[in-house]
Amino acid sequence: MQAIWKTYAQIELARHNIDRYFQIKEEEVMKNIQLHMDGKTLNVPMQVFYSSGLPFEMVRWCKQTSKSINEMLSKFEETKTGKQ
Repeated sequence: MQAIWKTYAQIELARHNIDRYFQIKEEEVMKNIQLHMDGKTLNVPMQVFYSSGLPFEMVRWCKQTSKSINEMLSKFEETKTGKQ
């Protein structure tokens, strides 16, 4: 049961991180749209967002969550087949 609750907690954290990621990305897109609309020079769209490392962290978080889910499912399979 602890493995199940731990995995659910990781999934919930991943969901929260993904939601926040897209919120931050949308805010950055809106800043760039505003800069373009105001006639200011826009050198590299989304430069700050992508250079922050956040996209790479999202990939790392998702891979870790996926790994945890797979480990939990493997434990269920072992229990189901009697290989404890």
